[in-house]
Amino acid sequence: MAADTIESRAPLSHGPAPAAAFTSGLRNIRHAIESRLKDSGIERQALGDTAQGCDRSVPGMVIVDVGGNGKTARVTFTRDEVEDCSERVGTYCVKSKINHLVEELLARS
Repeated sequence: MAADTIESRAPLSHGPAPAAAFTSGLRNIRHAIESRLKDSGIERQALGDTAQGCDRSVPGMVIVDVGGNGKTARVTFTRDEVEDCSERVGTYCVKSKINHLVEELLARS
């Protein structure tokens, strides 16, 4: 019978599992923000996010608060944006948000 010859196969993997992709993406975004802040000469930086242990006002959103030079700015990312950065921060939208965040901190200085 044909049913006896069908092999069970594991589903194809297209990158890290969702939880691992989110964790890796958030780490990469935080690193990109830190690097961009340092490259811009912003010191005494602090980063905080709503990824764990916090009720989010909008489900699926991650809010990142960034402080530097005595100022604070906020940026939001969707879960999809975070997961898309699991390998590297390469999407235009995320890079643009990071650049805008840094420009906002520099303008307030």
